[in-house]
Amino acid sequence: MKNIFVIIFLLVLVLLSKSIHSIEIDIKKDLTLLKKSDQDFFFKNCEKNKVIIESGKCLNFLGIKLFLIGYRNQNISGSELESLYNKAINYLEIATKKGSKQASKNLGWIFSNKELIFFDLEKSSLYFSNANKTEIIKRKNLDKNIEKKEINRTINYSDIILAITLIKKIEIYFDATKNKNNKYLTIEQYNNAKISFKRIIKKKKINKKKLEELEKKVLDSSVVIFSFLKEDIKIFNKENFNQAHQALEKLNFLLKN
Repeated sequence: MKNIFVIIFLLVLVLLSKSIHSIEIDIKKDLTLLKKSDQDFFFKNCEKNKVIIESGKCLNFLGIKLFLIGYRNQNISGSELESLYNKAINYLEIATKKGSKQASKNLGWIFSNKELIFFDLEKSSLYFSNANKTEIIKRKNLDKNIEKKEINRTINYSDIILAITLIKKIEIYFDATKNKNNKYLTIEQYNNAKISFKRIIKKKKINKKKLEELEKKVLDSSVVIFSFLKEDIKIFNKENFNQAHQALEKLNFLLKN
């Protein structure tokens, strides 16, 4: 049986295809928004004989870099920020259609951020699901009197990926202020979050080996995001405090559903 999340995801891509291509794409112009080192990296890896290579990997790089410019820059006006976000998501959507798993993971992260107008946990789950394609486990019936059949067991790890992402963010918030008077999270809240995470893992029946594998995937795919987060929360403020508590709420939401 096909995974329902994958089916829904493909339908979503079909519905979005028109809107994706309705946004004008000018890669060379958009590259000027990136810092010099990122531009150099792009041209080194995504240009051949002065022709831009529009691969999923290259468009994902451009898309997430554009998104992070808007995410980190508080001086961009509302309309400019919305335009930049839409442009970034457009690149990521196209990269996803070209087979970039990393682009799907980035979109999963974007739609999981409650502070953004794009917040949509269901859509986030779909993108994480697409990035971590279902594993098909084939078993043979050992009964010699019955014709051997293949049984497909489909496992969806999207919620686990999201839970790992959230607990990592919670750890970053906790570590940032654990030795300071103003704290994003108390030790009690942090410990409760770890308990909730363990319950989610137990509920989903994820073994230690698979958990370690998924944790590595999350860390590898989100290293840029986590590094930016560590920098952004060095100075304690109410906005960062609220985002830390929203991460807790999302984790508890996953536990209850």
